[in-house]
Amino acid sequence: MSNITFGQNHFITISNKTELNKAKEKAEAEGKILYMIISADWCPACNRLKKNLSELAKEEYFKEEVILGIINYDKFKASDLVWEIFSESASWAAPTNIYFIKGEEYPVIVIGSMNKDNITTKVSELVSDTKKTQTLKEEKQLN
Repeated sequence: MSNITFGQNHFITISNKTELNKAKEKAEAEGKILYMIISADWCPACNRLKKNLSELAKEEYFKEEVILGIINYDKFKASDLVWEIFSESASWAAPTNIYFIKGEEYPVIVIGSMNKDNITTKVSELVSDTKKTQTLKEEKQLN
């Protein structure tokens, strides 16, 4: 697992299943969402998404709630990683947004580019839902 930089922001580069599992463990340990994208260098929509994420990654809320990861499809398409992630899904495209959430068996997947407002809304929804679920689990344990 290595870091790459877009602007001033660091993203975890994920090239195999071991690196993906380490990134998921890191996110869980820090209580964050692992937000990954599958991207290709030649893809204009992917480049817009990376730019949007670079700008959002500077915001405190994003720093507190999200770890960013990227699978560069051009570099790693020979691996089975992309196909493993989508074993439950019939299709995907570049770019694809993948949200791994603590305690959830399957990731949330959104295919296509997203603008900053869409990204912020989706992350906020997922963080809110995760916190509600955690609170319910804690209340259940107390009873």
